[in-house]
Amino acid sequence: MKTIATTLLLVFIFISFAQAQSFQKDELKKSHKISYEEFAKKYGKNDTALAIIDVFFNKRESAGTYMSFLPLSAAVTPVVPLAGGLAIMVTSPLFVKGAWMRLRYNKRKLNKILLKLGNNEDLANNIERKYKKMLVIYQIEETELMAMEQEGEIR
Repeated sequence: MKTIATTLLLVFIFISFAQAQSFQKDELKKSHKISYEEFAKKYGKNDTALAIIDVFFNKRESAGTYMSFLPLSAAVTPVVPLAGGLAIMVTSPLFVKGAWMRLRYNKRKLNKILLKLGNNEDLANNIERKYKKMLVIYQIEETELMAMEQEGEIR
């Protein structure tokens, strides 16, 4: 009887410890594992932060598109060697550009920029220029939505 109680107590302690560890992992999630929604929820307190998040995630998505052409070209090479070889020559620079964009617009860098923005520090000129373009796009979309609401298209 005593061993059963000891075993149950140990199991209870182990489960409690495991739950506490999983809670800490959720709270201390690494920046490269954070999704778009989590970035927007955590840092998206103003339009500037949302625009920067959009710029980074749009660049990352387009980088994946650039990188996808090389494997397709490589798959064509065994079937049609000349066309596949030419396609590889054309798509190799696109793959390099996509890899470079993935490295340049990584989530760790985004996290650092958003922390700087939160501390009211100056941002790099290229980042400011890109997010200002995105803010203009937001304003255009907002005015279009307001016009549609006034016309009665959206309810």
